[in-house]
Order: sequence, then structure tokens, then C-alpha cells
Amino acid sequence: MIWMALGMFRSLPGLTLAGEPMKSGNPLPLTGALLSLANPYWIIWWATIGLGYVLISGKLGLPGILAFFIGHILADLTWYAFVSLAVHKGRDILPDRVYRGLIAVCAVFLLGYAGYLLYNGIQYLI
Repeated sequence: MIWMALGMFRSLPGLTLAGEPMKSGNPLPLTGALLSLANPYWIIWWATIGLGYVLISGKLGLPGILAFFIGHILADLTWYAFVSLAVHKGRDILPDRVYRGLIAVCAVFLLGYAGYLLYNGIQYLI
């Protein structure tokens, strides 16, 4: 955490929200899909909660499973559209100076928390 905080401090002068638009015409890169599948929380969710929902919707037959699937996909699409819009509009609202200040505050908290954990770890060992 200390290393991360120091890296954040070092990167402050060059931080900017003005970035190049994606050059890929593919809105869903294969890497993104593979990363989702490799996420252990995704697997745990589908093995527990998701499976429970599928079993409940399965009691209504194919229409129930289709309703669950369409509802789930629409919920994901709505959420990610909201996140995408917030990121896109955030570039216009948040000046680089405020962005750098926000990152600096996060780095200070990260450094403080690392110091707290280090201090408590040493106290525990002594």
C-alpha cells in the first residue's frame, strides 16, 4: 500500500482525464468477457444466488427462464450504460486540477492506512 501511495504521488503531475477515444470498433472485447468469466465473485454469484434465481424462474418453465434472462441482461445493460455516461460526462465536469487533488487525497489516506496497519502489525508482534 505504501508503494501504491508513492506511485500515486509520483503520477500526479501527469494525470489527466483527457484521453484518447477507443480505437477498437468492437464494444465488447474478448478480453473483457474473459476477465468477467475469470472473476471468482462472478462464479460464486452464479453458483449461489444466480442458480437460485434460475431454479425459481425454472418453475414457470421456459417463459420464466427467458423472463429472468432478459430482465438480468436489461439490468446489466442499464447499469453499465449509467456508468458509461457518468464516466463520459465526468470528464467534462471534473477539471484535471480537482482530479489530481482527489487522487492526492486518496494517496494520503492509503499511506495513512498502510502506516496504521504497519504500526498495529508491529505492536502485535511485540
